[in-house]
Amino acid sequence: MTVPSLSDYLLSREKISITAARDATHSSARIAHEQLAAAYHARRMAEAPSPPRKQD
Repeated sequence: MTVPSLSDYLLSREKISITAARDATHSSARIAHEQLAAAYHARRMAEAPSPPRKQD
């Protein structure tokens, strides 16, 4: 078993933190996009004329 050098260890930790930050950013962006789409849809539904009612 070989022991990784300090520089290899630090580089692997940096890659992990960069990956975690990227994943968190993508997740936040996806959530923000979903919330924006939901708000837009709700606004469109509120502004849309109601469908005509059937006459009995």
